[in-house]
Amino acid sequence: VLKSAPAGWLDPSRTVHVPGTFPGPSWDAGSNQMTYDAELGLYVYTFQDVPAANYEYKIAINKSWSENYGAGGVKDGSNMSVSVPETMDVTVYYNDNSHLSATSVTYIFADITLSGADIPAGTKLKDKDLSGIYSASVDMKAGTYTDVKLTYNGKDYLFSEIEVAEDKVVTFYMDPVTEIYYCDAVDLPIVADSVFFD
Repeated sequence: VLKSAPAGWLDPSRTVHVPGTFPGPSWDAGSNQMTYDAELGLYVYTFQDVPAANYEYKIAINKSWSENYGAGGVKDGSNMSVSVPETMDVTVYYNDNSHLSATSVTYIFADITLSGADIPAGTKLKDKDLSGIYSASVDMKAGTYTDVKLTYNGKDYLFSEIEVAEDKVVTFYMDPVTEIYYCDAVDLPIVADSVFFD
């Protein structure tokens, strides 16, 4: 049973709205209808010339509060907050699979390139779910790789030696905020008893 729509799929019977305290119709669930950006795979709406202040918003579906999403993509969740530091255009982004939302005030679309042997030229990491973690999956042949790297903001992030035991799809990840990057080339399980959090 399919629990969510495939990535890049658009349901024409759904309209997505972004009501809130931004300038305009405020908390009307049918206000500020977002448009779908096929290239981003996201719904977008831009509020123009938003004065510096603190604002709140939610995502409402089909002009009704019966289906709405708040902070963390939670259905009927709390309002999302954004502090606008100076008068500017503010774009709200929304993913209808993860139900996560972000704004141009704090979210940066990172340009991250993956390169190396067996990596198709021009491979980019994407974050269509708006989770903050960018990823790209690549078919890789069994072997040892020593030249796989990510390039972000003019800086290279070289993976240590990657051992691919058999032909497989390897997913590469990066958080551009913390600059943490990793891949799932090795199938070693995590020993949960050895993981601690303070």
